[in-house]
Amino acid sequence: MSRENENILKKFKDLLIKIEQADKNKEANFEDCVLLEKYAKEIVDKRLMSEKNVMKYVLQAQEIDIMEQISNKKLCFYCLGCNKLEDENFDGVMRCENFVQSRQNWQEEWKKNLEIEEK
Repeated sequence: MSRENENILKKFKDLLIKIEQADKNKEANFEDCVLLEKYAKEIVDKRLMSEKNVMKYVLQAQEIDIMEQISNKKLCFYCLGCNKLEDENFDGVMRCENFVQSRQNWQEEWKKNLEIEEK
């Protein structure tokens, strides 16, 4: 593995640890989430890790285990998450003021999944 790829993975890991600690201390930082998204996209684009695994690590850092239960037709499926996701009965929403995208092309995926539902 190249030095550049190792650095990307290390920065991603360091950000995950930082975000996990910030979440525990209720000190979430939006800039860190944006930076994490950048590294996550780069990791997926360079095929260093699958998108599914990248999301798994992001959700673990935020201590969110239930993302797979949320339908990909709900906006929450494409969000980095919030405290609502800690509730096991939370079903997700279609609109949210605090949405933080978890992937670059989330709008296209969301629209495609909504169209499939309508058919």
